[in-house]
Amino acid sequence: MKKLTKSQSQRIHAKKRATQRYGIELNKEKHKDLVSRIQNNKDVIFLEKQSNRISVFAILQGSIWVPVVYDRERKTIVSFLPIKSIDENGYAEIIDKATAAKDEKIPYVKTAKYLPGAILKFYGMVKKEIAYHK
Repeated sequence: MKKLTKSQSQRIHAKKRATQRYGIELNKEKHKDLVSRIQNNKDVIFLEKQSNRISVFAILQGSIWVPVVYDRERKTIVSFLPIKSIDENGYAEIIDKATAAKDEKIPYVKTAKYLPGAILKFYGMVKKEIAYHK
């Protein structure tokens, strides 16, 4: 049996977390698109640097900001963080400042009051998933 590379392992992990936490089907094309958006700073907000190669970004997915971990060296998304990490790690303030600077009113999932009606069902699924994984 052939051993997986670090990049392959990271992509497999990210795919599992994207599906588990957000219902996002992360195929090769979608992964490539998200990496490109991070590299070109398009619809993303830098949240924090965790090491020389690992950073956390918020990526706009539909009408919500989704926190992801990105490996700059391998050019891969490592994981999709839980929604609750936005509040727990102080990312909400960074997202608010970045969107205010661009004069945007794009919500991150903090509470249902920030969400348009179409997203409430999605938020309910995410909320159940968070409760399940606590």
